[in-house]
Amino acid sequence: MKILFIAPELPPFIGGMESHGIEFCNWLHMKKKKYIVLTLNPDEVEFENLHKDGSLIETHDIKKILNGEIDHDLFEIQNIIFAFKPNLIFFNSIGYLEILKTLEISKKTKVFVRSGGNDLAGGWLGILPVEKHSQSLEERKKNIKETVNRYISYLVVNSEYSLSVATMMGIDERKIVKIVGGVDTKRFYPSQLKKKQMLFVGRFVKFKGVDKIVEVFYESKLFMKGWNLLLVGFGPMSNKIKEKILNLDMNEHIQIVDGVPYDKIHSYFNNSQIFLHLPIYQKKVEENEIWYHTETMGRALCEALASGLAVFSHDVGGVSEVVDKAGIVTMISSIREYSEELKRLANDENVLRKLQLLSRKRAVEKFDWEVVFRKYMELLE
Repeated sequence: MKILFIAPELPPFIGGMESHGIEFCNWLHMKKKKYIVLTLNPDEVEFENLHKDGSLIETHDIKKILNGEIDHDLFEIQNIIFAFKPNLIFFNSIGYLEILKTLEISKKTKVFVRSGGNDLAGGWLGILPVEKHSQSLEERKKNIKETVNRYISYLVVNSEYSLSVATMMGIDERKIVKIVGGVDTKRFYPSQLKKKQMLFVGRFVKFKGVDKIVEVFYESKLFMKGWNLLLVGFGPMSNKIKEKILNLDMNEHIQIVDGVPYDKIHSYFNNSQIFLHLPIYQKKVEENEIWYHTETMGRALCEALASGLAVFSHDVGGVSEVVDKAGIVTMISSIREYSEELKRLANDENVLRKLQLLSRKRAVEKFDWEVVFRKYMELLE
């Protein structure tokens, strides 16, 4: 079995897709599979999720030969296919779907493409930003549907929510496989030295609801009982979040750690008790077309569960499917109501402990990387 894995973004790029990419590389290496990994050269691209202080995790022969320009990358990928002759070509995102119309691939070669759902809803066809694309949203989504239905063996989606997005686009249901989760439960594990600390980890972008997290924590007044809030991440909203914390005079109780490399992030989970996550459905308008950007699964949710944190989250996208009964997932809308629910959770040690035990159990049984990647291999049988 020869596997060609095309993962445009790997650490030092930060995000759930990027984590999935490097962990699949690790798994292929551990299982002694014959594989080649192609990725973007981080020195040649400028994306907002690139962590400049991080470094690519060099555990294998990862070829950093892609640059996001379709003609160049098509040439590089085709040459690898001719020389390597893979049995499976696995795309870590839908960005390179367009080249499948041109690539010369053996009929015996299977093609998997993984989607996080938002890429389907927003028609993220191509590696360059959407605003530089000549097609409308409707045209891009039609292109994605037709390409998947014709050229793909399986479209792997990360939640029931993402599956519904795919089927509503007209993608053949027989080609869609739902595989939820993905976390290293040996690296993310409960610590006995947990602080009275709430945690958020993720990009500081609008749909993640980081500004709402700050407001809810402030309104709860739990800092008066010794709780603090740690926000780990960075992004376009960083300055706005820092300004909000300053205006609320909460610098003593809310700390921001401005981005942490992937191989260090687990330590922040291990020392916390509650994972506070309040994502929204962010309305996106492209000319006269509308779609919604949201939390379709949440890699950080999986990491929080594995670390034995009680999850407190807003019920959007795929959140409730991931958390299930291992946390509190609610649809209430006001800051005051959220703060009251959060206080009840933080002040009830029995409920807190029960959820923490359930979260760890759920992550180990459902979301460990070994469980996820074994399902990929079953698709090949």
